[in-house]
Amino acid sequence: MQAKRLTLEANVVKAIEFDSFFSRSIIVKNMTSGAIQFCDGPFDAAKAAIIPAFGWQTFTVTVPYDAAPKFYVKADVAGDVEIDFGSDGMGFTSNTFDLAGMIPHTLTLTQGDNTTLAVTLTRLHGETLDLDTPVLMTSGATVFNGDVISITPTASAGNYAKIKINGIDYGRLEAGITLTISGETVIEAEAVALVEAEADTTAPTLVSLTAYVGEETRVAENNTLTWTVGETVTKIEAAASEPVRLAEGATAVVTISGGTIPEGTVYGTIAVDETDNTKLIITPNSGNETAGLAGTFTFTVAEGVIEDLVGNKNEAVSITLSVANEGE
Repeated sequence: MQAKRLTLEANVVKAIEFDSFFSRSIIVKNMTSGAIQFCDGPFDAAKAAIIPAFGWQTFTVTVPYDAAPKFYVKADVAGDVEIDFGSDGMGFTSNTFDLAGMIPHTLTLTQGDNTTLAVTLTRLHGETLDLDTPVLMTSGATVFNGDVISITPTASAGNYAKIKINGIDYGRLEAGITLTISGETVIEAEAVALVEAEADTTAPTLVSLTAYVGEETRVAENNTLTWTVGETVTKIEAAASEPVRLAEGATAVVTISGGTIPEGTVYGTIAVDETDNTKLIITPNSGNETAGLAGTFTFTVAEGVIEDLVGNKNEAVSITLSVANEGE
């Protein structure tokens, strides 16, 4: 087998000449993005065979005895053409010729308002490597089985792009996708308006409060916790209405007041649970774990200590603590 490749200029007739006759069967490989005209003798546009962009075509040629084979080609677009003597089509491309790859198909591209659709040919049928420079495709272009194209839709500000390929909805695309041609191919791009989410202006609230008293858990009822003088509280767990965090710069404490305890007295610290950010853990300061006075007291969390993940801060929260003497 013999093979030669030539780089063509647009609309210029070029000859490809071989030193000797090898076979009556040749394959002409058009590697340009436009059609080429081929003649197995002196160039005659009226008799030339038309080979579409990126197409391969087989011919049976007749060469006079002792004459050197000489073929003529003319390209619409600059690029390479290869002629292989022999029926296997190996040539410089090192790919077996596949007749199915020669079946032409039409690539149809449509794009709606506020969207663009960029489609490029990245690999030719029968090839194992991508083109050095992808070829931008237009609607109506001829493609072949096995061609690989890249599809990238974009949309204007305030929209997102979605595509359909042969009627199948691929939905919203954040990046380009590749497609191997296997038939007639219709690609449609559409811009869909983005819907802005309503701004979250709701502050987090207290859902429940549970005190861990010795080995027992006690849930606040009617916004009131109850325990007895002498009982020890290891922690109080507050469930919030949504994920929360401590507000930057806030003093994350719970204060207690009532009876002989003045307002603003710190009871304990507040921390967000490490495994569940809808929970807050209140830990009594040293000396405050055990109830020492009977009476009615008020726990207070100041406004702005806790915030949700978009920055909405809590309103002040007050909880009643009722402590009874043992036996009452």
